[in-house]
Amino acid sequence: MMLFALLALAQPAALSSAQVEKKTGHTMPRPPSNLPENFETKTVAIDRIADCLIKHASKDATKFLQTPLLSGDEQVKGRHLLSAHASCFGRAFLFATPVPVLRGALAERRLASTSGALDSFARRTPAQFGRVPSIDGRPFLVGYAGCLAVTQPGWTSAFLRAPRESATERRQFMQFGDSLKACMPVDATYHVDIPALRDEMAAVVELMIAHGDGA
Repeated sequence: MMLFALLALAQPAALSSAQVEKKTGHTMPRPPSNLPENFETKTVAIDRIADCLIKHASKDATKFLQTPLLSGDEQVKGRHLLSAHASCFGRAFLFATPVPVLRGALAERRLASTSGALDSFARRTPAQFGRVPSIDGRPFLVGYAGCLAVTQPGWTSAFLRAPRESATERRQFMQFGDSLKACMPVDATYHVDIPALRDEMAAVVELMIAHGDGA
């Protein structure tokens, strides 16, 4: 299956809490006014949340990971995980976990737990992929991640294996070399948010493998 067939064609408008509640049947929790001062670091908390969801909400997590990127269904199923499995989230992260971050963490867990998934993807034949047409929020990150993954599958696998927010991760990112510019819109200057790009790249690769397009 071609990569673009796995992506929604346009980014939907953000769903309000009322819209999510109507679609899922779950009441979205409201943030407390007095959160504790000391929380887990973001990376530790997201890892813990992903582990908990894979263990205790595997069916809902799988449904979420199967949704097209940038789709309304992705938002609905992501918010369903937040509301229906609140026990996996610390108080602060229940309200501050964006759907793309949650999806990226779950996708990485799925890739790591699937025997040979990243090794197989690394052996994938590189393919041509057009430049991302414009710098436009999350659609840009999804397209950029897809371009790098398709054109540099070996470096993509190495990048996703690197410890998060580490010097190794930054070095692996730079190994994409000329593809970093080739995938960028013409004449665009953009400071790539590596953690955000990694979330989208993990989601893209996991979705490609799930649909038999990872080898």
